Amino acid sequence: MNPFKKLMIPLIIVGLLLVVVIVWLIIDSGKDKSNEAVSLDVVYVATNDVADFKVEKKNGETIEFTSEIDEINNPVWTMVGASAGKTYSQDAISSYVSLLTNFSANSYVGDDQPLSEYGLDDPEYVITITKRDGSVEKVLIGDQTYDKSYCYFKTEDSPKVYTVAIIKRSTCANTELDFLTTKLLDIDYNNLEKVAFSRTTDGVDILASCNVEDTGDPSYTVTSPYSIKASPYFKNLIEYIATLEIASFVELTPADLDSYGLTEPVYNFVFTMKTGEVIDVHLSYNIDGYYYGYSNVVDGYFSISSMQIKGLDTSELDLIDNYVCYKSVSDVSNIIGRYNGEEFKFSLDVPKAITDADSVVKLDGREAKVITSEGRSYSAMLYEAIACIDIGGIERDAAPALDPVLTLVITTKDSVTQTYDFVSRNENSYYVFIDGEYSYFYVYKDELFRDGKGDTYSYGVWPAYQVFDEAIGGSIAGVYDIPVEQ
Repeated sequence: MNPFKKLMIPLIIVGLLLVVVIVWLIIDSGKDKSNEAVSLDVVYVATNDVADFKVEKKNGETIEFTSEIDEINNPVWTMVGASAGKTYSQDAISSYVSLLTNFSANSYVGDDQPLSEYGLDDPEYVITITKRDGSVEKVLIGDQTYDKSYCYFKTEDSPKVYTVAIIKRSTCANTELDFLTTKLLDIDYNNLEKVAFSRTTDGVDILASCNVEDTGDPSYTVTSPYSIKASPYFKNLIEYIATLEIASFVELTPADLDSYGLTEPVYNFVFTMKTGEVIDVHLSYNIDGYYYGYSNVVDGYFSISSMQIKGLDTSELDLIDNYVCYKSVSDVSNIIGRYNGEEFKFSLDVPKAITDADSVVKLDGREAKVITSEGRSYSAMLYEAIACIDIGGIERDAAPALDPVLTLVITTKDSVTQTYDFVSRNENSYYVFIDGEYSYFYVYKDELFRDGKGDTYSYGVWPAYQVFDEAIGGSIAGVYDIPVEQ
């Protein structure tokens, strides 16, 4: 083939490719730029510049707020048409207004398509922003995009249509409930006289008085149906309720109440203040991670997340102190014990600790500072066995007769005497009477009669006395070791 012809063929091919590229560029330059990705602030109004903010809904009530600027240049919002007696969260309103006065488009759709294609001929929401200078911005919110990640919007004075994150559209749907103050209670413990907690699932019904310690922390003493200190678990539970934050308000009709566990609420709290004011809170059982409730201090019904509150199902035994007759040793002057025709008298004058040099301890009139060769105090062993008698359980329906097997009489330094009688319940446990009245508690046999052998930390009351008595009689220079059985 002619060399010139061979050279022409590649040149022709290159020329054809160049023509194709030029044609493509011409065609592309004339294409519609619909859905072109952008990052454009279509509307931006600072919340401090908003005098009136209104969202009109095609299907729903209009939401409108006005604002005044306070002394530190923050807006203070007022709801137009606010319900009487309701309070509204300034933070919730500010967040709402801030979100809906800032429209940064993520894409530009176009300006030559019918608005009906985007739901903007009859928009779902119309936002009217009136600035302090009197100028007005209007934003129209239309349909969701096909993937439901965005929605269409435009301003009233421009034909241009954009898309923006779907949260703008969903936030427009907010109702009055979304702006109500979410703090349900903020109990002043200094003004709290008593609190009641009841639970329908197991019949718990506790009434406790409140006392504020020098530290400012509240402490509680159960006064009904029995008398005993409340535990830290009870204190924590009450704190959850006393500072309760509502997750949201919910619209419920009377027909809905049974489905939401509110016909007969499971958990009930009643706070009685020293002023005579009574505040109640009632909560449903756990429904898909939420408790539903109502209170006499807010209108309507609300929900709280199960993550916001702990301890609602704490066992009754864990809501109270562990011990039947615990008292600080420095508060006690003497203890009398009686069992099977025998009696002991344990006298104490203890400023701080029972083992301190200035403590005076006697058993049946004898000096009683006896220790093991390892330094364990027998007087401490007996006192701990008495003060730390564990409650084994609660039995409210029992009606035992007062026929004690073992009795302890404890007198404090301020001359207050309490009598604890232990009455047979079965072969392994005893009912507890306090000052002649059945306490609703029972204890297990080991708390009174366990023989700890060589372990001075695991004796029951009466064996602890017997070993202590032996130690006083058998000690050498104040030291005695329990004989080890072979």
